[in-house]
Amino acid sequence: MADISEGKIIHSEAEISVDPNCTTAFMTIEPPANGGLDMTVDKALSAVAEKGICFGVMKDEITRAVEEKRYGENICIARWQPPVNGEDGKIDYFFKRESTFKPVEDETATWTTKIWGLSVTSTRGLLSRRSLCPPRAHRALI
Repeated sequence: MADISEGKIIHSEAEISVDPNCTTAFMTIEPPANGGLDMTVDKALSAVAEKGICFGVMKDEITRAVEEKRYGENICIARWQPPVNGEDGKIDYFFKRESTFKPVEDETATWTTKIWGLSVTSTRGLLSRRSLCPPRAHRALI
C-alpha cells in the first residue's frame, strides 16, 4: 500500500484470495486514504467475480463486512459445498436408435452396417476400423 503521507487519494480495494485446495475464498478490504472512496457491496462482488468465484459465494458475509467496514480482516466469503447424490440423467433421442453391428454383404461385395439408424457402407479392401493398443499393453503381449 502507498504511503499515506504522500497525499495521494487511495480508494478502498478488496483483495480476494483462494486457499490452495480451492475450497474457500477470503476477502480483505483495504481502507481508503486521503479522502478516497469507501468499499461498496457492488465493488466487492465484482472483485469476487473477477477472481472467477461463482459458486458458494456468501453474499450476506460480503454485505456485512462492507457495511461494518471491517478493514484488514481476512473474511471468509465463499465456501465449497460437497456434491450430493441426485437423480440420474437420461438422453432422449430424436431418431431411431436401432443398431446392427454385424455388417451385411450384398452381391456387389459391399458391406452395410446400421448404427443408430445411419447406414455405413464400405467395400471389400477398404479399412473400416483399426484397434490401437497402448504401448505397454502391446509389450506385455510379447
